Amino acid sequence: MELDRLKRKRAAFKSSTTKLLKRIDESKDSIDSSELDDLLNLLQGKIDNIKILDDQIVDLIDVNDIEAEIERSEEYYEKLITNRCMLQRKINDLSLDSQNAPNPVQQNQVSFQSQSFSDPTPAVKLPRLSLNKFYGDPSTYLECYGQFENAIHKNNSLSKVEKLIYLKSLVGGGAAPAIKGLELKDENYNSALEILHSRYGNKDVLIQSHLGSLLNIPPIKTSNDLNALRTMYDKIETQIRNL
Repeated sequence: MELDRLKRKRAAFKSSTTKLLKRIDESKDSIDSSELDDLLNLLQGKIDNIKILDDQIVDLIDVNDIEAEIERSEEYYEKLITNRCMLQRKINDLSLDSQNAPNPVQQNQVSFQSQSFSDPTPAVKLPRLSLNKFYGDPSTYLECYGQFENAIHKNNSLSKVEKLIYLKSLVGGGAAPAIKGLELKDENYNSALEILHSRYGNKDVLIQSHLGSLLNIPPIKTSNDLNALRTMYDKIETQIRNL
């Protein structure tokens, strides 16, 4: 039966992909960027093959099983894309480190100039950015989206599907169901943003949320509590600034 054949073929691809992911995880910190590029290409090939088999299987299964099949396939596909993104970031980091490595001649020139004119500024390795997750509180939406916009949305090296995966991973709580059912397709990335903007970024919703936060600030029990006064002032200032 054709359906059974396709499912066995997909199972074989998934098994080999699992082995590849384990290989990537064990070696990603000990090999150079060219070898990581090879692993990335292998992973992409397996992702493409599995996606093709998923589509073929959906065309053959019983109509009552389509929803569950797509949900399982999307979960696995999301896992693969997440691993691909992580591998791509690792390659980008290695490439950036290689570009920033000082040339011996340039290093001598810098050393000479610094001795003649001024002390060199020490290089500082900044910590990796961590994006806040949005749980459905409209008063935090603009801050969370601002971080996402600059780190993910404006990152031209990411596809829309990859951006949608990141977006889903950063939306939780009561806000998650709003975009949970969207398939991993390019066109659904813009749809997800529109849903979130209309529901949580609407001007009237934001004003109501900030006013509600102002009214819910607990009163100070004693005027001598300087820490409580500062905390209250900061909360009021934050809400007024966002109105």
